[in-house]
Amino acid sequence: MQTPELIPVFEATILLGEVQPVNSTRRIVQVVGGEFAGPNFQATVLPGGGDWQVIHADGRVEIDTRYTLQTPNGSFIYLQNKGMRLGGYMRTVSTFEVQDPADAWLTESLFISTGTKEGDVVRHVFYRLS
Repeated sequence: MQTPELIPVFEATILLGEVQPVNSTRRIVQVVGGEFAGPNFQATVLPGGGDWQVIHADGRVEIDTRYTLQTPNGSFIYLQNKGMRLGGYMRTVSTFEVQDPADAWLTESLFISTGTKEGDVVRHVFYRLS
């Protein structure tokens, strides 16, 4: 059996907006924009997404982000990242739904990302599992 490899495929910069505290353990953070860029993939993060977070007593934050990307040809992609953040460092598992058959490779692969949060900016590196 072959050992899987992590292949870097693109990087993302995500811009965050207003934080909406729901209660002492739940908050929603608006996603207001950003960009994805890699050798074979580019997209813009559209306003209107969000990160539905659960804050734990130990400082760990469960993240569940959902937002829409738009590629240069105008097609839309739905992206969901689920994972956790501890301090400013995060890890997620990503799933995609696509409109354009040319982007179907995003639905046929497994992706994880590592990321950091600095102020209102999140930066991710996305990896495809071989």
